[in-house]
Amino acid sequence: MKRLEIMVNSSLEVDVMEILEHIESKGYFTKLNNVHGTGSSGPRRGDHIWPEENTLFIIYEEDDICESIILGLNSIKERYPDVGLKYFILNI
Repeated sequence: MKRLEIMVNSSLEVDVMEILEHIESKGYFTKLNNVHGTGSSGPRRGDHIWPEENTLFIIYEEDDICESIILGLNSIKERYPDVGLKYFILNI
């Protein structure tokens, strides 16, 4: 079992949702909208200076399902290399 945290620019939220819908998982996740912060792709603050925002997905899933999700996330990163998508995996 793993915990997968995906931080993605809100403009790619639909792309992540499509991956989660096509993976044979239980479909359990938590999604937090309007997430603010600063990372390697710049500030996301949702204000008039830095208007972009992120979405955070938290997923608990079996190892093989997480691997499938990560393959999908990597394909998004290849298509949109400058938009901002990061993920972290924790063994639990």
